[in-house]
Amino acid sequence: MTYTITIKLSDPLYNQLRRAAELANRPLDAIVEESLTHSLPPLLDDIPTEYQADVYPLLQMNVRQLTTEARRVLSKNKWQQYEALLTEK
Repeated sequence: MTYTITIKLSDPLYNQLRRAAELANRPLDAIVEESLTHSLPPLLDDIPTEYQADVYPLLQMNVRQLTTEARRVLSKNKWQQYEALLTEK
């Protein structure tokens, strides 16, 4: 099912979307839908229950806070846990 919505966009944003659609040779609504798909955060329900408490605070952060969090150095124990998770199948 698809829905039709009306939104107000600034001229620069509309022009950027229109130009992206032209360059990609795709409909404008497809560009808007794809952009929203990639920019919306996941719903908490989509995240496995055991990870929700860890992920939820990240969903509330702005870009600056997320950058700080991403650059945080893990302790040796946390790093070993991370590597162990990577090797699990």
